[in-house]
Amino acid sequence: VFILGSGAAFAQESVSVKTEIQTDVQTKVMPAQEPLITGNIKNAYAYATIPIQKNGAVFLSLDNTGGEAFKIIKADADVAKSVEMHTHIHEDGVMKMREVEAYDVPADEIVTLEPHGHHIMLMGLNAPLVEGESFILTLTTDQKDVLTTDVQILAPGSMPDKNEKAGAHDHSNHEMSAE
Repeated sequence: VFILGSGAAFAQESVSVKTEIQTDVQTKVMPAQEPLITGNIKNAYAYATIPIQKNGAVFLSLDNTGGEAFKIIKADADVAKSVEMHTHIHEDGVMKMREVEAYDVPADEIVTLEPHGHHIMLMGLNAPLVEGESFILTLTTDQKDVLTTDVQILAPGSMPDKNEKAGAHDHSNHEMSAE
């Protein structure tokens, strides 16, 4: 589960933040800002590539279990020179791939990035993607929140085992706060 507010991500451990406010007579302890968005990143995967292949793609599901909609506005990964968000459109009887500015993630809905639909392009791979390995993908929201997940590299044409939640990254103990 990821928990988002506005600001930067904290990795791995639970973070509890309290602010002390000094008054003339007493000190009050105020709780940190409540998270705005919660949900899961599930089944993040990419297909293995061969040495002459320059590009790859990432697929995953974003399950927004919170009451606030958000947008994914940027994706990053160290395995490629550039990372772009794409979709496929049907135009004049032909499927065409197009770059998009954002993916909308409505409140209480699941957005799936999959082959022949929304996907994240890895342009100019630094090295081939090797089956069985993984890499980190970072997604940035329109609220400047940052999500990270492990992307599992699978054999071409295979699908992640949804029971094992391939690529899932648990954010249940993370909070994000303003910098």
